[in-house]
Amino acid sequence: MFMVNKKNSGALLVPLFFLFFSLSAFVCEGQKIAKSYVSSNQSNGILYFLKPQEGFKGVNNQELVYDISYLNAADSATFLFSYFDPAERALDSIGFLINGRLVKHKTKKVFVETKKSLWHYRYISTVPFTELTSFFAQTTPPPITLFTKQGEVPLKMKKKTWSKLSAINNKIFLVIRHNQ
Repeated sequence: MFMVNKKNSGALLVPLFFLFFSLSAFVCEGQKIAKSYVSSNQSNGILYFLKPQEGFKGVNNQELVYDISYLNAADSATFLFSYFDPAERALDSIGFLINGRLVKHKTKKVFVETKKSLWHYRYISTVPFTELTSFFAQTTPPPITLFTKQGEVPLKMKKKTWSKLSAINNKIFLVIRHNQ
């Protein structure tokens, strides 16, 4: 006959609970990035598409929504963005502040249309992949600046939004680097 020690009967359950909780937190974190990008095998490499992200805003009801495409056999990524502004503008280039240095890239217009009281501008720019990874590696939210014939348009992101998006993007960039 066996005797059960009631004092230690739950001793094994506590470590198992923490192990299960830790693993489920890890799996949930992985699901967060899985919803943020897709990848596809191509004949010349793996194509990664980071789904649209938002959070950059200007002082006059302006907003920038962007997505990123990157073929891991290339040096540069495609930064495609929609910019919403109540004012009519002609965009020339986009600037990323990376570690205190402004890096500008020419933009190419895809289309321009109106949406309610805002202008919807869709532009594309080619940005070196290393610059994008450096931009998103910054801990404080750096601004994006649009350069137009009408002047500069600084766009900023809230720290909480930046922390979430940059963490997701940095994990995706890590996956990309491991698959190169």
